[in-house]
Amino acid sequence: MIFGAIIGSLISGFTANRVGRKPCLLLTSSFNILGYDIMANAVNVSTMSAGRFVAGVAAGSIAVLNVVYLGEIA
Repeated sequence: MIFGAIIGSLISGFTANRVGRKPCLLLTSSFNILGYDIMANAVNVSTMSAGRFVAGVAAGSIAVLNVVYLGEIA
């Protein structure tokens, strides 16, 4: 999950500038749901690791995008 958060935080900055902050937050929340859905339906360790990676990418992206989005609103 930590490796996914590192990658997600790096990617989200570039994506937010191209697409926009709010659409990226909505897309990231769907990745978070997808990651936890993969983890809930995991039958082996590799599937669980893939779900944790996807959820980590989403968590890292949300950590960056949330601060930027709220700063722009304020």
